[in-house]
Order: sequence, then C-alpha cells, then structure tokens
Amino acid sequence: MGLALDMISQAIKKQPRESAFYITQGQLQLNQKNTKAAYNSFTQAVQKNPGYFLPQLMAGITAKELGKANEAQKYLSTSLRYLPTPNANYYLGEIALNKGD
Repeated sequence: MGLALDMISQAIKKQPRESAFYITQGQLQLNQKNTKAAYNSFTQAVQKNPGYFLPQLMAGITAKELGKANEAQKYLSTSLRYLPTPNANYYLGEIALNKGD
C-alpha cells in the first residue's frame, strides 16, 4: 500500500489539478484506516472538481466518521444533487437519526 501512495503522490505532483488522483489517494488512505488524511484528500478533490458526486460523497462519509455531522450533511446533500446514491441517503439518514430528526 505504501508504494501505491507513493505513486499517487508523484501523480499529484505532476498533475496537481486532477481531482481523480486525490480521490484515489483518499481511498488508499481509507484502506489504511487513516480517516483524517482521507477526508483531507477528498476535500481537496472537491475543490478541484466541485461538480463531481464522488468526492462530495466520500468527503461526507469521512466527515461523518470524524464526527463532523454538519460538514458531512453538506457534502452528502451536494452529492445527492449530482447523483442520488444509496450511500448518501443512508449516511444522511444516520445523521438525521443522531440529531433526533
């Protein structure tokens, strides 16, 4: 896994505006249970391509895991506007239940 992260870091250095590389980096970091780093990667991907549902979805999921419910709700709701997915609905439902809605 370390080699994969090294390679994606090199790709980011060569193409820093490519959101797909940040998404891949975040997914690799999630595999290593590094949720905070993954969240940072996904939010960078959102900044690079705010109209793509996947980084919004993944930023929302990782934000929820980090206890950032308001941020998670924002990202997940945006993700749903671009592409309705069961995952976004599920996590938004969990956030609503935790808030007592």
